[in-house]
Amino acid sequence: MNAKDVLKYGHLDVMRAIQGVKDSDWEKVGVTPLWSIKDHIGHLAAFERVLEDVFTSILDSEKETSYLNNYRSLGGESFNDTEAEIRKSRKPKDVVSEYSLAALRVQKLAEVVPLKTFTKIGTLPWYGKGYSLDDYIVYANYGHKQGHLAQITAFREKL
Repeated sequence: MNAKDVLKYGHLDVMRAIQGVKDSDWEKVGVTPLWSIKDHIGHLAAFERVLEDVFTSILDSEKETSYLNNYRSLGGESFNDTEAEIRKSRKPKDVVSEYSLAALRVQKLAEVVPLKTFTKIGTLPWYGKGYSLDDYIVYANYGHKQGHLAQITAFREKL
C-alpha cells in the first residue's frame, strides 16, 4: 500500500464532496439525524488531527498529542460529541480550513515517517496488536472519510 497516496486521495475526495456547497446548505442538519455538512467536516478535521498526533507520537514520543490523548481517553462517541460542540459556533469556511490544514500537515508528516514503520505490526498497540500504521490509515482515516462522504453526497442529492 502507498499510504501517502491514500492520504492524498482521501483528502481530495473530501474536497470534491464539498465543492460548491451553497452557503445556505452548510448547516442544515440531515446528513445524519444530528449533523450537518459542516458538522461532518469538523468531525473529519478532529480525526485528521488525531492522525497528525499519531504520526507525531511515532516521530517524537515526547511531543504533546492532545487530540490522540482525548480520542483514546474519551472513547469514540464522547470524543465525537466534544469535538462537534467545539466547532458548532465556527463558520463553515473556518471548519473546512481546519480540516484542510490538518490534512496537509498529515501528508507532510507521512513523508518523514520511515517506510518500514507503515507496515510494522504493533506500531499502535492501543489500536490493536495485530495492526499496522497502514491499517489504521486505511480503516480509521480513509475508510472513515469515505463513509461520511457517502452520507454527504446522498444528502446533497436530496437538497
